[in-house]
Amino acid sequence: MKALEDYYQVTKETIEMLEGEEWKTNREEAIEKLDRSILKREKLQLEIKPPFTDEDQALGKRCIALNQRLSELMGMKKEEIAADIKRVKQQKRHNEKYANPYESVMTDGFYYDKRK
Repeated sequence: MKALEDYYQVTKETIEMLEGEEWKTNREEAIEKLDRSILKREKLQLEIKPPFTDEDQALGKRCIALNQRLSELMGMKKEEIAADIKRVKQQKRHNEKYANPYESVMTDGFYYDKRK
């Protein structure tokens, strides 16, 4: 079945891209490629229909294993991106406090004396 073979190949290429140097050197472009790859896989997945031969079933089992690996990698990449976003926000807050240190000064110890 051609759709299943294409699905397997696209999944394999996506995993290689996530594990490769491209993710580290040019992450924005890699994310765009990942998005296109996911859309392509989705279309191919809809084309996969029974009946399946023995070869197709074996390839399907390999696809399942690759999908699990792909899910793990995408989870790790999501955590990396979330950590980077958190670090950038923290750096931004630090820079704002450095530029204007008295902006968020809390005055502590206000009370009203009721004695006359």
